Amino acid sequence: MGTVTKVSGRGTSRRNVKSDKSTWAGEQYKEYQQKQKEIANDAYISVGRGTRNIKLSSITNTKSTSTKGHYISVGRGTGRRKLN
Repeated sequence: MGTVTKVSGRGTSRRNVKSDKSTWAGEQYKEYQQKQKEIANDAYISVGRGTRNIKLSSITNTKSTSTKGHYISVGRGTGRRKLN
């Protein structure tokens, strides 16, 4: 994949590490999240600024939509670009 800069010691030391795969984004992370959700299925979580508790199993899985054709703002909000 490439090199990753890891920062430690309150930002005073840096080291470059070769990384093959990133497990914090993409399909692999979604699979990891699903496994963790299945493990903690009966746990209650706090929602709505702490005003309600719901079971983790009652949350449905959402599918990410494509951002193709959407615009994003650039240059302090004065311009825009279309995403491919």
